[in-house]
Amino acid sequence: MTIWKSECPGKVKQFLWRLAHNSLPHRWRIERRGMEIDTLCPMCGRLNEDGAHLFLKCKFAKSLWREMQLNEERERLLACDGPKEMIYNILKLPEEKKLKCVMMLWAWWDVRNKEIAGEPSWNPSYVARRVNVLVEDWLRHGLNAQLGSQDKTECSVHLGQEVLQINVDGSMRENPSRGGWGFIIKDAKGQPVGAVAGHMQHISDPLQAEATTCLQGLYAAESWGMMRVQVQTDSLNLVQALNTRDLDLAANGVLFKEIRCFASLNFNQVVFSFCPRACNKVADALASFGAESDLIATVMWPDQAPEFVHGLVASDCAELFG
Repeated sequence: MTIWKSECPGKVKQFLWRLAHNSLPHRWRIERRGMEIDTLCPMCGRLNEDGAHLFLKCKFAKSLWREMQLNEERERLLACDGPKEMIYNILKLPEEKKLKCVMMLWAWWDVRNKEIAGEPSWNPSYVARRVNVLVEDWLRHGLNAQLGSQDKTECSVHLGQEVLQINVDGSMRENPSRGGWGFIIKDAKGQPVGAVAGHMQHISDPLQAEATTCLQGLYAAESWGMMRVQVQTDSLNLVQALNTRDLDLAANGVLFKEIRCFASLNFNQVVFSFCPRACNKVADALASFGAESDLIATVMWPDQAPEFVHGLVASDCAELFG
């Protein structure tokens, strides 16, 4: 069975294809492309992060395989001669076990990306429950029906080659180690195609907060199928850090490199530009909301903007079109 004929969601098929062709932007691969970054696994911090380590050998990944009662499959996959053979063997498994393996790998990659972005810590029981619920729903109600509703609510803003604008902003509380982030994605007419806000911990300075928000925005744009984006921020320092290498050796240098690398590997075009704070009020309001949302790590408004920023969005559109 080929990846594209498998009974998996479209975004998961893309993930599997990239995993099979060793094109996921894990740190070892990024370093081999000439970028100087920390190559240690962001999950365990013990060994270099390549595909085999991240998905099969990392001690935390192994705990997830055990939680999913799939450790025997993991051990068999370790004997495969490369990622293509691993995916081929997964797709030959019985339907339920195949879906569990595929969704667990995809969920683990999502956890890894959120860990890099500084989101709260995870636990294997939570990820396992998330995967099991998805698999059970698909098996009970039919994969296509379930995905139809999920695509409308989370992940199917497929906007092809249109250039989308992502306005990002990070916010720090009086407690300097905590803050919030928010971004809104708009089309060429200024209409929102999605907005997200969340809170973050262990933030050392405002520039780190801005960079973390930028990375979150790119993660969302990539998962929603966007290929050409313009990221706007009211932080001149962040624009300088992303458009040059002047700050690569600074405290947040690894994060700047991660953003540039993710952008180059996942998009046809990414532009980082400055916008005045007066033109970034929607993202600022979302970041403030995220800073206050301690009980919910991330809040998403697909295909729209939340009601509390409707006035700001309307004002932006009025200024854009006079």
